[in-house]
Amino acid sequence: MYGLGSSFLLVLGLVLWAAYAILATLVGLHLYFPFAIAAGDDIPYHRWQSVRLALFATFIFYGVMHLLFGSRKVYPAHFLKTYLFMLSITGMVVFLQTGVEMTEYLVIGFLFWVAIVLHFSSASRYRRVFGRK
Repeated sequence: MYGLGSSFLLVLGLVLWAAYAILATLVGLHLYFPFAIAAGDDIPYHRWQSVRLALFATFIFYGVMHLLFGSRKVYPAHFLKTYLFMLSITGMVVFLQTGVEMTEYLVIGFLFWVAIVLHFSSASRYRRVFGRK
């Protein structure tokens, strides 16, 4: 089992936030990260566009990896890390194009930081799985 390391706590926090956002939506309260409430049903354009493009970019990444290297075992932490990296990149591009407030870039920075923490905290596990024995 996992210890209470930084990556565990980060993932736990994001899981709890996502569960809260889903439950809030079911009762008519629309949230977006970190705890902003959307007026009515409107999530800001730059936010949903970033998520949409990050999903496409993640699909492209895993699709190309599959085409080049065939099927390989991928751990959930690898998917999370890849998606958060893609979200950081596409978010930065969309945010720059739409000219959002500077505080919005803190969200991108936070997600990039979480991806970096996941990358370094799970690297040794990947080496054991994909490396030579």
